[in-house]
Amino acid sequence: MENVFIEFYLPEFDSVIPILRFSTIKLYEDYYKLKFANEDHRKEIIKKLLINLEHNHIAVRTQSAISVRYFVKSDKTIELLRPYVPNIVDKILKMLQENEHEDLILTLQEFVNSFTNEIIP
Repeated sequence: MENVFIEFYLPEFDSVIPILRFSTIKLYEDYYKLKFANEDHRKEIIKKLLINLEHNHIAVRTQSAISVRYFVKSDKTIELLRPYVPNIVDKILKMLQENEHEDLILTLQEFVNSFTNEIIP
């Protein structure tokens, strides 16, 4: 199944059509428990989610932030995210000013619980 994701869905993270990006982000969120045989795939997902936190379409940015929350639940992914935590939290706080989406608040709570040392000096 992972090969299908790599071949058909991973490239859509870079689509010029926002709904395709949004759908890809949501799909990866739905399958966050997928066992990755290819660790480079996991790294690429995180990279693409972080890039999409800066997308010009609010739905893409918001879904990307929400989806990151699910990947925090994996020990392997947590270490990939650790260097970017202050930047991610900053982006989530900015998004909350634009869009008071309840799932963004849950994402922020997950980051505070998982990365206390990185957030609070």
